[in-house]
Amino acid sequence: ELSHPRARLESLEWQPFQQAISAGVDAIMSAHLMVPKLDPDWPATLSEKMLEGVLRQEWNFDGLVVTDAMTMGAMTQFPSSEAPLSGGELAVRALEAGADVIVMPPQPLDAIEAICAAVESGRLSRQRIRQSVERILNAKHRVCDSSRMEQLPIERLLPGSRPTAKPANAPPALTELLGTAPRNKPSSLERLLETAVSSATPADAIARVVGTSASRLISEAIAIAAVHPYLRQELPLQAEPNWLNWMWTDRWLSAGFVSPTSPAIESATAQGVPTLLADLNTPAFLLEQALDSASGLVVQVFVQSGPFRGHGGLSPATQHLLVRHWQKVKALVCYGSRSAFDRMLELSEPYGFPCIYSGDRRDVAQAEVAKQLWGSELQAVKGIPEA
Repeated sequence: ELSHPRARLESLEWQPFQQAISAGVDAIMSAHLMVPKLDPDWPATLSEKMLEGVLRQEWNFDGLVVTDAMTMGAMTQFPSSEAPLSGGELAVRALEAGADVIVMPPQPLDAIEAICAAVESGRLSRQRIRQSVERILNAKHRVCDSSRMEQLPIERLLPGSRPTAKPANAPPALTELLGTAPRNKPSSLERLLETAVSSATPADAIARVVGTSASRLISEAIAIAAVHPYLRQELPLQAEPNWLNWMWTDRWLSAGFVSPTSPAIESATAQGVPTLLADLNTPAFLLEQALDSASGLVVQVFVQSGPFRGHGGLSPATQHLLVRHWQKVKALVCYGSRSAFDRMLELSEPYGFPCIYSGDRRDVAQAEVAKQLWGSELQAVKGIPEA
């Protein structure tokens, strides 16, 4: 709780936010704080007086308002642990208050259903949803300038450009977005996106774009372009006898991003490097024996960032094993959590081996990592599914 009067808030606590808005900040995160002098009933995340009243109307902020994690106790136990509001109700209330993005609702499907029901009943207007959608799209456009878009490897994913055979059910290239345009490769991704929204407002264009095979193609191109290597000059690797491809995640049995034919595994196998899958359920002594007996390690960690997970989701035990075996590591790859990668990059700096970061964990990103690690040309994309 922040119990200061408004005069104190204006003179101290609000100053950094107002200065950030004046400097053009794109997004502001709400806090789950009670500020009784402004709103005695609702925390800031759920307070229309604070988000819509102060932030939007008084400060004229028209960027994104993003909630803090809705899984936090301040939300899941509001207004009391005996009679908390449901996750769906919290999501609707945050939108009513002025939020645009609901971060980590406890039950995402319940939140979506509650928001849809609120729109159908008239509690939330379609115009209110449209405002948030357009703010989100505007934010994406600000970071997707034409120079970055031109660099996306869209042509590598088009049918006919892959060395593997195209499945019979592969859709025509980008026809969902290009309409009557010829079926050759677009001149640029910028043209592709402009075509998609040229005849509609950003919000109206969503139904024409999201979920189509062409939009998935763009998603895959972004995943490839976002793979970022450090110490690239040390790549590709030249595998030696007794190397081990150590892959780690929290729980492999529930991991939907890896299979026996995934590029992260197949590419190592093609180099004669066996793969060890380890997770939180792997007995520590067995893992240590395997790592101790290897002469070289290619480390690939799949970690998802989340609240209260320390260094982006990397377990202390895994950090300990990494530090113990740094001298054997030949390359390190981190999929998912950027904060976990930054931590590992910092720890590995004295050893000078190449590190690769991928924000995406799908096969398409694994194939790009494999290409950089081994010079491999394995193709992850088995055909773009129909929408």
